[in-house]
Amino acid sequence: MKRAESTKILKFSIVGLSGAMIDISATYFFKEFLEFNIYISHIVGFCIAVTNNFYWNKAWTFDNKDNFTKQFIAFFLTSLVGLSLSTVAIYAFSDLLYLNFYFSKILAIATSAIWNYVINRFWVFNNKDLRAANNKILV
Repeated sequence: MKRAESTKILKFSIVGLSGAMIDISATYFFKEFLEFNIYISHIVGFCIAVTNNFYWNKAWTFDNKDNFTKQFIAFFLTSLVGLSLSTVAIYAFSDLLYLNFYFSKILAIATSAIWNYVINRFWVFNNKDLRAANNKILV
């Protein structure tokens, strides 16, 4: 593996860990203090973390200067797949296997991490691929 790719993976992991802490903290706040449903709390925490992760991945991990709005939309749409994967994982771990909700959430974050890296590295923050996809959408 090339050094540049290893650096990107390390930075993505650091951003991801900060996002996971934000996600879990926000989920905890909405579930425990505001008494939201566990899945609503999960979605709110996820959305807050996605916003954080987008900013840091764009500015630091991939050092990308392309169109902010188009990339955020692409990032958010691909994150919805990650949200789907993590929600199914939470359901499986928490409701079917009866694991602790917060432990299930950590496992769910790990479940979607590989998807998130691959799609962000090779589509969202890949200048050539994003421009080609946007051109196809506009045609």
